[in-house]
Amino acid sequence: KTTKTKKKTAKRRAGGAKRPPTVAQVAWQATWVLMGRIKKAQIEYLLIGAMLSDVRDKKQFLDLGHPSMEDYADKRLTLGKTSLYKYLKVYSWAKARHPEWLDPKFKEAIPNLDDTANLMWVDDELQRKDLDPAKRAKLEALQAKGLEGKLRDSDLREFRRRDNTAEGSRKSFLSALRQLRKRGVA
Repeated sequence: KTTKTKKKTAKRRAGGAKRPPTVAQVAWQATWVLMGRIKKAQIEYLLIGAMLSDVRDKKQFLDLGHPSMEDYADKRLTLGKTSLYKYLKVYSWAKARHPEWLDPKFKEAIPNLDDTANLMWVDDELQRKDLDPAKRAKLEALQAKGLEGKLRDSDLREFRRRDNTAEGSRKSFLSALRQLRKRGVA
């Protein structure tokens, strides 16, 4: 190597001339930043629910001259009634069923909070005492998917459709049986 080439190599190794990041490196960096911001937004969603719950429970909205929590949320926060109750409901559910999500040091992924309605429905169904074991197993599989953040509306629709089809078949059979009994009596 020539002296000039050796100096360039030494300068590059010393950190003088850095190569620009590759397209893949830029994409990975953007992905990591997005993952962090999404997690932060999910935690913020829960913290907003916690603060709204606190304002409601301590009736702080009255101290600001609002007759109701809905009025306070609308006029002070420009938050509609539906959004207000969604924040409160998700927070209440997370506090009761997944308190670990409220820990600021929680490192695991939190499912997308927009999809929590499906997960809450599955959890409520699993609380039923009269649940068929086969149905319980399917619901537990759906719950696991939900906690991984992979439960889709289509999964739940398919489960409900199959469940309703079985229930509908049973009802149709019982209805036909009643009709036959009425004819037999007549």
